[in-house]
Amino acid sequence: MSILRWRVHRTYGRPMSREEAIRILVTHPAVVEVLDAPQPGEPDSGMLMLRLEDEQVIGIDPRLAEPAHTDEPEAARIARVHRAVDVMSASGEAGEKDLETVVPLVRSADYFVAQGQLAPAAVGWLTDFIGFGLAIDEPTTLRVVTETDLPGDRIAEYDIELQGRAIGNLRTMEEAMAFSEMGLGPDVLTLTAPPGNEAAWFADAAAMEELLGRLGERTGTAWAVIPARRNDVFLVNVATDRWDDLLDDLEEAVLARDGIHPLPHVVANRRWRLSLPPKTSQLGRRLQRLRQRAEGRVYNALKEAVQQEYAHHVADYEDLYAHDDELFSMAFVPEGVPGASIPLVDVIAFEHGYSVLDVPYTEVVTQLPHLVTPHPGTHPPRVIVAHPSEEDYTRLRGLTL
Repeated sequence: MSILRWRVHRTYGRPMSREEAIRILVTHPAVVEVLDAPQPGEPDSGMLMLRLEDEQVIGIDPRLAEPAHTDEPEAARIARVHRAVDVMSASGEAGEKDLETVVPLVRSADYFVAQGQLAPAAVGWLTDFIGFGLAIDEPTTLRVVTETDLPGDRIAEYDIELQGRAIGNLRTMEEAMAFSEMGLGPDVLTLTAPPGNEAAWFADAAAMEELLGRLGERTGTAWAVIPARRNDVFLVNVATDRWDDLLDDLEEAVLARDGIHPLPHVVANRRWRLSLPPKTSQLGRRLQRLRQRAEGRVYNALKEAVQQEYAHHVADYEDLYAHDDELFSMAFVPEGVPGASIPLVDVIAFEHGYSVLDVPYTEVVTQLPHLVTPHPGTHPPRVIVAHPSEEDYTRLRGLTL
């Protein structure tokens, strides 16, 4: 029996702006302030945060302010949004979360960085850069499950059980995987449900694998999934001639607050992997640069958290142009440190005296493996580079670009 069904409808408009939702919310008499950003120490759920007269702070999905139908009068829309605020302020967001009703919360790895008691809980990793979290999907908000909502001594089997429960709830809630065209023709589709949490389907690798297979059978070409933002997950025929237009949007998603990892992914045996064309093509080069920007953003966003756990040097993810302007990723290792934690990059730049030795990462791992060990517990993964001996520096010099 098929894992999923799907329904297709055509939509071309973009969601209403957050500014429009704020305009409506500030007119509520009990709303003192609308915050378009998470408060310090709190996870970013994508909600607008409302500070009320009674000092409550509640979150509300900005999509609630979208018209319920094309003919909904402005006054009725405002009244509907105000009623939602009244209901939420009366019930608050206190109390234990019902973990029987969790759904997947797919987010960039840096979303799950430690934030004290309010750290969103990651119960798994879909890729090196994408985490599997949990949320309670309520009519007006997505309540994030934090580390304090889960047992402090939980084991891996517990997290696996929660993953399965969340995927099962998603399938029950939606019944079908809905998608539509987004204005770039039939080769570029976008998921349309669950509203505001469309990326949840990325957690269901089995369902996505089946869907990609069926789309491929229909067109005779391969398809990929691009988790661009929380509510922008694209299904793309890799043979499409609309890549340039799509990439314009993906390049903006890299730095978006709700961005995930806007690159083509495919799934095999229920495991995700990147699928990029060769760097010899114009499309391949553009996607490679997009990959470096996306990975660099996450690595550097997590640098401070890594520094809190590692006593020595923590390197940035940097760019290095070489060989006819080909772009490489690079991490710098100072000479005067006993060790350095670096991202997984193309090139390690070793300082030695007044020189910098740019050595391909693969050469270091192959020729001097004793210098490189995994940095435990890091997502995305990092490695620790030991201080080279003089003999090591001599060998490194012979491996430079």
